[in-house]
Amino acid sequence: AVETLLECLASGKAGVLTLTPRGLRFQSSRAQTRRFRFVRSTANWRFTEHVPAPDTVFIIGGGHVGLALSRVMATLDFRIVVFDERPNVDTFVNNSSAHEKRVLAFDQVGRVIPAGPHSYAVIMTPGHRSDDAALRQLVRKRLAYLGVLGSARKARQLLDQLRAEGCPPECLARVRTPVGLPIASHTAAEIAISIAAEIIQVRNAGGRG
Repeated sequence: AVETLLECLASGKAGVLTLTPRGLRFQSSRAQTRRFRFVRSTANWRFTEHVPAPDTVFIIGGGHVGLALSRVMATLDFRIVVFDERPNVDTFVNNSSAHEKRVLAFDQVGRVIPAGPHSYAVIMTPGHRSDDAALRQLVRKRLAYLGVLGSARKARQLLDQLRAEGCPPECLARVRTPVGLPIASHTAAEIAISIAAEIIQVRNAGGRG
């Protein structure tokens, strides 16, 4: 049961832990149940606990900032998944801080990043077009956090285009771009710290999604 629980957490899944006089059991489950429950009768008892999926940061783009952000987030309580469609990029291949690295087209990330209060996504692909492709995959999803790396001019262009195509205003309002807290960051490490700080700010404020 413990091995199954650890495997689920490592893969970003939720589940239900059950303890009875007969022993311990863990089942993977997406069902949102009460966090704790204890039922007792004259002859028996049963304790169940909903084990939520771990907070996961999905980094879309395995470049220098993606590598730096992975290193920062590895010091925090987050699972880290990095996507890139370029399998031979050094900063992607040599990223030892990510729990999972996946080679995937940027316009396909929406099918593998789940919505929900434990999903944090940061788009930092190599170009404007691929940023746009990834953002279109995620902008309508309810995520705890969605950010796009880039200048204010680039951010305005991305959002204006989506707005002109009829993307709901409430979806666009959830996009954080330029991403990160305004600390006048310039280097990859500084940008990563500003993004990590903003993610922590969102999580600690309870403003998930």
